[in-house]
Amino acid sequence: LTFDNYSTDDSLFLNGSVAYNFIVDDTVSPPAVHGLYRGGVAPRGTLGGTIEVHAQVKNGQRASMTLTTNGTKFSLYREEPPSFLSYVTTLAGTNKSGYYNGAGSQARFNEPQGLTVDDEGTVYVADRKNNAIREITPDGTVSTLTENISVPYDLGISPEDDLVVSSELISSSGGHDPISRIVRKGDLKGFITPIIETDGLLCTVYNYFPYENCDGRSPIGWIPYARGFDVNDGMTLVAQWALPPSIRAILPDGYIMTLQHTESDCGFQGINDLALGKNGEIYFVNYQPGCYGILVLGTDGVIRTLAGNLSDFGRTDGVGEEARFFGSEGITFDGVRYLYVADTFNRRVRRVILNQ
Repeated sequence: LTFDNYSTDDSLFLNGSVAYNFIVDDTVSPPAVHGLYRGGVAPRGTLGGTIEVHAQVKNGQRASMTLTTNGTKFSLYREEPPSFLSYVTTLAGTNKSGYYNGAGSQARFNEPQGLTVDDEGTVYVADRKNNAIREITPDGTVSTLTENISVPYDLGISPEDDLVVSSELISSSGGHDPISRIVRKGDLKGFITPIIETDGLLCTVYNYFPYENCDGRSPIGWIPYARGFDVNDGMTLVAQWALPPSIRAILPDGYIMTLQHTESDCGFQGINDLALGKNGEIYFVNYQPGCYGILVLGTDGVIRTLAGNLSDFGRTDGVGEEARFFGSEGITFDGVRYLYVADTFNRRVRRVILNQ
């Protein structure tokens, strides 16, 4: 970080701060360092000017580097360093289904789906087939918050600091409220109150097609096949699963708008959950075949692959496209650096480290 490797004398000196973002994989021996760093060096004497340095470290070794001066970029390796990196690890669970609390790999889930994470790093999981809401502490210890939600689908944290949960199962007989609030802390921890109650009248989406122009306020504005959601300062982002698969937004005044149709990227169905990033980007997952990775909608309106391989599934940890997922149905962002992914068919909760 002091650029000592670039010169044997004092002809180079640091020009400003060095920005770096490293993670250490301590599951291998010796521990392996991965990450990016950027900085500037300024030659002394008659050369003058500055040189911008951008480099990638992989497995503890420099893997790529570019030098830029006067608008000209020079690559010192065959590949240029990427603008960002991701690294995936397993926080809790294994590839075996079940219903057990405990630390890390001792815990069992049965199709974990929606997730959210609070400011302290506690992750909440909608454990779909266990009809339970699970709680994971930052060290990976799993416990149960409540078992009284039928087929929970997604989770969020309200401005009042309660947990908000959607239920995939809606019945005209009652008892399956679509949206509920759960107390997270204190003496009433686990207490459930409905936000939207079942009124005995079921809506069907098969009578009207297509839903290309459902923007507006209710009842004109509508979101068919709403699945995952993300609450952010009064605005709610919604993953619309089909007709067509889209990223929708509910503004604080109740207006519903479409941000992006996604059918051209991953087929005609399947967008399950999403999370808003700190710079306005939107991360989302789709469990359909041909869309196994983690996708990101940039502020430029372009959808890119963040991690995994869209056409290949598995459960491998690794950097960027080296990682593999299988049927991910939930995703959340901690607001700083980590994405948490419900890797549903692998029965694992994964963590994606964002290096930007």
